[in-house]
Amino acid sequence: MSDQHRASPPSEAPNRPSNSSAKRGLFPMLMRRRVPHIGALYLGGLWTGTEIVGWAVDRFVLSPYLEEVVFLALLLMLPAVLLLAYEYGAPGPDPWSRWSLVGFGVNLLLTIGVMTVLYSGTDLGSAQRTVQVAGLSGEAAERTVPKAEFRKRVGLFYFDAPSDSLASLRRALPYALELDLMQDLFVTTHTPAHLGQRLRESGTENLLDLPLALRRDVAHEYGLDYIVDGTITRTDGPYRLTTILRTTDDLDVVAEHTFEGAALMPLIDRASAQLRRNLEVPSAHIEQTADLPVEEITTTSLPALKHFADGYDALMVQRDFAAGVEALEAAVSIDPTFAVAHMMRMYGYAMTGRPQEAAQARAAAQQHQYRLTEPLRYAVRVNQLLMDRKIDAAQQSVEQWTTLYPNDTMGWSILAQIHQLRGASVEAAASLRRIVELDPGQAQMRLKVAQLLSDAGKYQEAVQELTHYTGDFPGRADGYTHLGKAYDAMGAPDKSLSAHEEAYLRAPNDPGVLRNLGQAHLRLGQYAEADTQLRNSLAQGRTAEARGLAWLHLARYAWTRGEYNAFRARVDSMLAAARQHQSEYMSAYTQSNFAYRMHRAGAHDRARTIADTVTAAIADIDEQNIDAAALHTTMGRYYVETGQLDRAARHLDDAERIAASFGMTEVLVRAGYHHTRGQLLEAQGDPARALTAYARDVDLDPSDTNSRLRIAEIYHRTGRTESAERYFHAVLQRVPGHPKANAGYARLLVDTGRTQQAKEHLTRSLDAWAEADPEFEPAKKARTMLATMTEDA
Repeated sequence: MSDQHRASPPSEAPNRPSNSSAKRGLFPMLMRRRVPHIGALYLGGLWTGTEIVGWAVDRFVLSPYLEEVVFLALLLMLPAVLLLAYEYGAPGPDPWSRWSLVGFGVNLLLTIGVMTVLYSGTDLGSAQRTVQVAGLSGEAAERTVPKAEFRKRVGLFYFDAPSDSLASLRRALPYALELDLMQDLFVTTHTPAHLGQRLRESGTENLLDLPLALRRDVAHEYGLDYIVDGTITRTDGPYRLTTILRTTDDLDVVAEHTFEGAALMPLIDRASAQLRRNLEVPSAHIEQTADLPVEEITTTSLPALKHFADGYDALMVQRDFAAGVEALEAAVSIDPTFAVAHMMRMYGYAMTGRPQEAAQARAAAQQHQYRLTEPLRYAVRVNQLLMDRKIDAAQQSVEQWTTLYPNDTMGWSILAQIHQLRGASVEAAASLRRIVELDPGQAQMRLKVAQLLSDAGKYQEAVQELTHYTGDFPGRADGYTHLGKAYDAMGAPDKSLSAHEEAYLRAPNDPGVLRNLGQAHLRLGQYAEADTQLRNSLAQGRTAEARGLAWLHLARYAWTRGEYNAFRARVDSMLAAARQHQSEYMSAYTQSNFAYRMHRAGAHDRARTIADTVTAAIADIDEQNIDAAALHTTMGRYYVETGQLDRAARHLDDAERIAASFGMTEVLVRAGYHHTRGQLLEAQGDPARALTAYARDVDLDPSDTNSRLRIAEIYHRTGRTESAERYFHAVLQRVPGHPKANAGYARLLVDTGRTQQAKEHLTRSLDAWAEADPEFEPAKKARTMLATMTEDA
């Protein structure tokens, strides 16, 4: 082999640094090997590639994470690029080396590992999905909607204004922006109307002047990524509207823009459009989305908009229903086409028990629904379907609503109400859980979830939910109050009392806490303690509503103890308080539950007066409202009590027919229909069918004691002693101090030769009836039985 074919010595290997080149310095060597050139070209390509991906993300509505993934992946591969440049960047051919292959492979594996850890499970595809729905007119359609994780969540707070003349616009601006932004599925907004309970709990006297730190805390609780507020000013010339978009985490200003113009409404449109761009809503989506001017979906009248904002805020934030309805009436008197104001009037009237006015407001909203955004059209449509007794169609419609607008908590709330009206408590709880997932700040919704689970007899799940809640909010009394109610429903009265005592430690002056603590003592037969707490509840009541509830529980206490004179007086006090905050219709509904009790308590004329009032209310609503079913049920109970069985049967038949026509069976359960039907069948001499009715009541309300007691008594009378005893135990497990259950069980014990046990239960009954009125028949019978047993002994 000639010399020219011999391998070069190591010092002469091509493209390898020599000692002399090392002495010349690292930078000249890197330049000779073109490392800076290739690195610069790579970084330029990285930037260009990322920009191209960003353009594609914006243009084709792809996952916004895609741009970040491409940039980070290319950046993490930079060491491999520099290594390869160093190895092969010099002029001339270069063979692959072990070091370059190993270095490149290690860098690639590390990049894959890092990207897997950071983005595993991240949706890197389209930011939208296609859903099959039926449109508002019933036609089948395909809709492209944003995926929930890519929606922008924004809190719109009250704006600032330097002068009193513009003060009303402080409320109007966030609500107007909300209505405008509702047209874009990529943006989910929360205004003070959504955050009202949390704002009231903050203790801030003037909610219009919320500190920025408080706004940040509220936004954090509700999982909002951004906060929007700003200012509105006007001198002699145009309006100046300034919007400020901040990140929730650190309150950094993302964007601040000022808009000027002679009219305010066009400025709201410009501000809304700019907010969407600042929130990085994909431009292709913006171009494809209809964006009507805010005047088209609200009103052309600025005074009407101001009245609407005042009324909406009064209903949802201040909870002043009278002021809210008054302001909304002023809004629609200025602009009768203001459909959103009609909608809120509908809800205001419904909340104050004025169904006829609510129906008129709904009709006006429907007449002008061209001014409503799609979610609000769904809301009106669902309300109309419910009133038309088309509950299946209503549920289907609201399910379409939540498909198109999965972040709209109003849709989930209405779906939960429909499930509840149909007696599907577990499904209702699932819908409310969705609200908590969307808005973690609505933590108290977890209390309603627990209540629904308890209603369905899923007591362990309810207790578990409430245990987690009290762990998350150990300083709040409401979690312990609901925990006490759950324990009460599952038949654990001692645990119930302990939970209510925990609530009392946290809120010793809360009338509601005191009422529930008093009821817990009453169930255990601790009458002195119950009386003390119920009277304390009355003393702490600062509003007519709180005093009315205190009188209601004091009346129930007197009823339990056979003190009918005190019962009648306390019912009068309760109704007097109710008239101060309830409409005439709601007052009639409240009275309806006391007609039969008043008759039994000897106030026959008062009972007839209540019955006449309720009958007039039934005629007034003309079976166009589901409440008619409940009113018929209470009248059935009254006529069973008075022995007018034919009239009682007619009312119960009407109640069943109306509830069936609406498809809302839960209304019958809450009104006590099945128990009342059982009483009627007993009075008609049909104990077998009465047992079926009572059993149905227990099935639908697992916490029931009244129907269980009637079943126990029927079984005792018909000689089925073991079954009777089982039902007496079920009642006394839940309410150990129940005087009638103790007396009834004592009679069974006497009949089965267990005299000593019978005396113990009779003593419990007589302790409850120690102050009973002289004519109270159950106490007289119990005393006679005890005297007979003593003589026999």
